[in-house]
Amino acid sequence: MVRFAAVRRQESDVNPDDVHPDDVPIRYASTLVLIDDRPDLQVLMLRRNAHSEFVADYWMFPGGALDDQDGHSDADSLSPTLSQKEANLCLRIDDGARNYWIAALRETFEEAFVLLASSRENGQPVDLRDTAVASRFEAHRTAVERGERTFFEILRDENLVLDVDAMHYIARWITPQGPPRRYDTRFFLAAMPQHQTATHDNREAVHSEWIRPTDALQRFTEGESLMLPPTRGVLQVLSAFDNSQQALAEAAAQRNDADRAARRTGTSIDGPLLLPGDAGYDAASPLPFAWVRFVAPPRLRATPPVPYR
Repeated sequence: MVRFAAVRRQESDVNPDDVHPDDVPIRYASTLVLIDDRPDLQVLMLRRNAHSEFVADYWMFPGGALDDQDGHSDADSLSPTLSQKEANLCLRIDDGARNYWIAALRETFEEAFVLLASSRENGQPVDLRDTAVASRFEAHRTAVERGERTFFEILRDENLVLDVDAMHYIARWITPQGPPRRYDTRFFLAAMPQHQTATHDNREAVHSEWIRPTDALQRFTEGESLMLPPTRGVLQVLSAFDNSQQALAEAAAQRNDADRAARRTGTSIDGPLLLPGDAGYDAASPLPFAWVRFVAPPRLRATPPVPYR
């Protein structure tokens, strides 16, 4: 089993380890934010099952908890463009960082039927326009969901390698103390692959939708949808960009930057969520459980900070 060591102190001087102690164990998790131009920038969002034990009926991005298979012995050959050492440096942890990339891709395939992978033979991305091929991969997804096969077995049998280099690390959020489940989650950004169609699994997610970030935030503000602060923070950043290429280029450029704390005004948990560069950010209080690496340049910002809750 991969050992996840303590994460180094962040720029805010708030130690992530200080927010872990609790009677609810922390689970490591990973999320993939998929964007596409339709024709302007839109993001794929899933609505969780209303009967879920945790955050039921909330709108989220594809993702889930890491498990043992994400540290599979074949990971080096199935994700050759990202070494464990490179991943560790990017996330600033001692070991096992690449598991976050793999978990995000695995969960996105299961929940949204989107697979960022390419042929080992010719380097061509997975193409599901052919109905027979799409049906075969749908059967793969079902088998993985039922525990009949593993994600790595599917990749091996289809002779695929994961497109981990298409993903950009953008944020880290730790669930505050209080909820019945707590996660230490890394967020990644990637473009929706061509020649695939996202479809929710109708189990964990009961609806899927491509939506403009500003429209999604407006729905939350008007009380039409439920979203956690990390989801809104990502949408807040993406709302500044006109197209996916612009957003991905900025995310790539900030790959080696330090994580910076998200903040809120005053001491009230209801205060607006502020990100680096927002008006009032420097004077606001750092959140001891939220860090971002990807922020929009000041020239692009337009969406005002959203309420924390």
